[in-house]
Amino acid sequence: MGYLSYFLFIILSNSRFSRSILLIFMINNKITLFQFGLIQLSYYSIRFLSEFPSGVLADYIKRKYSMAIGSLLASLSGILLYSTSFLDIPGYFWVFLILFSLDAMASSFLSGSDQAMLYDYLKRKGLESKYPKFLGWREAIAAISLGTTTIIGGFLASKSINLPFLWQGILFLLATLVILFFPENKSVTIKERVSRTTPLKIASEGLNVIKRIPTIQFLVLFMTTLAASTNTVTIFIQGYFNELNISTNSIGIIYGICTVLSALAAINSYHLTKLTLKTILIITTSMFFVGIICLLTEYIPLVIFGFFLIYLKLDFLEPSVYFFLNKYVKEEVRATVLSFFGTALNFVTLIMYPLYGIVGEQSGYKGMIFGMSILSIPLFIYLFIFYKKYKVGDSKTSISV
Repeated sequence: MGYLSYFLFIILSNSRFSRSILLIFMINNKITLFQFGLIQLSYYSIRFLSEFPSGVLADYIKRKYSMAIGSLLASLSGILLYSTSFLDIPGYFWVFLILFSLDAMASSFLSGSDQAMLYDYLKRKGLESKYPKFLGWREAIAAISLGTTTIIGGFLASKSINLPFLWQGILFLLATLVILFFPENKSVTIKERVSRTTPLKIASEGLNVIKRIPTIQFLVLFMTTLAASTNTVTIFIQGYFNELNISTNSIGIIYGICTVLSALAAINSYHLTKLTLKTILIITTSMFFVGIICLLTEYIPLVIFGFFLIYLKLDFLEPSVYFFLNKYVKEEVRATVLSFFGTALNFVTLIMYPLYGIVGEQSGYKGMIFGMSILSIPLFIYLFIFYKKYKVGDSKTSISV
């Protein structure tokens, strides 16, 4: 029952039908790139402020309850976004600002909790050494669900641009119900946890873990840089595809194929444990900047190839890194520490999105992509400096501690 409810939840909670048409949906509702940047600013501001507290809450109560809250909020956001098609609202900008802020809170409750819950579940069964493979399959299943619903969302959008949000809301509502059946047995009950500690103590202990271990700091920075550079391209590339006269259906197919490839990358990502962190850093940095060069050519096959390179670089790394983090963090603060990655990611994205929106308004999508590469250079340089300073790559990333 545990595996079934967990992986069914992963399928349902990754049913983002609106993923490939989000920017197009905004443009159709007369939202400018600058306004879209402000909406994204609000989205990541909410995530930045709520990520760490939601991680602490997940450690304070059962993680499945945190995930259920997140799914319910995401469902509400999707259904309300769909309902805007029936309303004549003069200020769509403010409506979208509120609804995407609601979705941001939902994402914060979901972030980190399921990875921590899976690790604890496997540990109770004596299977924690299999975590990278299980998480790889988790990422693969998520990618397949995301890819399938992305393709379907493209076709749904050709009938009605709002329709993907309705289906998204329905499936997230089902996810809310499914995760409640997961047999999560924490080492202490909620009643015992309340009597022994407080959310502030959990937060303090989680921060101390991060401060004490430079390798965890490096991995959080590494994942933040990779995820931030991936997410910004994933969001804004939709408008670039549209500018290159690629149809909505074709955009959906491109995203779908990309997520299927990411599934294959996730399944095989455990092989990275044989490499040093320095090698992984060089490979992923190269993938990003080669991808950017391909995007700037405006030659559609190369543009698609460049998008694939940038999108897939994160999937090669994530399962092994999450295993590393879980291995060094005890159960009581696991979701708290994992949520710090989300906090760092949202802080960086919070700075980047408004800048990209302004650059896009002035220079178009090609100028925006070029700006992405320029702004990402200092982040990657700092990673190499941090790596060299703390010598975090002297040992293998194979975590058999």
